[in-house]
Amino acid sequence: MKMPEYTSNLVVESNCPYCDKKLDGAYGPGEGPTEGSLSICIGCRNVSVFGEGLVLRKPTKTEMIEEIAGNPEILDIMAQFSQMDEMKSLLNKEESEDEEVCLFGGTD
Repeated sequence: MKMPEYTSNLVVESNCPYCDKKLDGAYGPGEGPTEGSLSICIGCRNVSVFGEGLVLRKPTKTEMIEEIAGNPEILDIMAQFSQMDEMKSLLNKEESEDEEVCLFGGTD
């Protein structure tokens, strides 16, 4: 199966309807989002929908059931985000431990 080509696109500046993070870009298959396209916030990881004028909105109950829940593409992206978050957490922990060594590891 051929994977779709992904592109970066500027979109109308909009805030995530969950965490209020300002978003002005989208990365996905095709020529960019259209009304009804799904979006995952890079800040809070919640799924939104591009609504009228490509402004993000919360999905309706029907959209949640029919388009989001169990959607293999969304689940795959969420798993990738989870892995990235875990790696970031581990890196931050390592940096924190390195800082502790520098701060508390004096020389005689």
